[in-house]
Amino acid sequence: MKRLKAPLIATAIVLVVTVVFGIGSIALIYNSSGSNRNKAERAGMVGGGIAAFGCIVIAPFWLYAAAKIGQERRRNRT
Repeated sequence: MKRLKAPLIATAIVLVVTVVFGIGSIALIYNSSGSNRNKAERAGMVGGGIAAFGCIVIAPFWLYAAAKIGQERRRNRT
């Protein structure tokens, strides 16, 4: 469990930040002028971009923790 502390903290922080930015950007889009179809399209693109950014930020923490756990298990197996 010791190895999972940093990825869990990073995930929690990134989740909060992405939700705040997502809500803010969608509110900004829907308060702007333009057609509803255009707004929905832009909101979808922004949401997808924010989600992809969150995954890219979180992935290194989880991959590093998984590598360390695997290394410990291989060391303990022999």
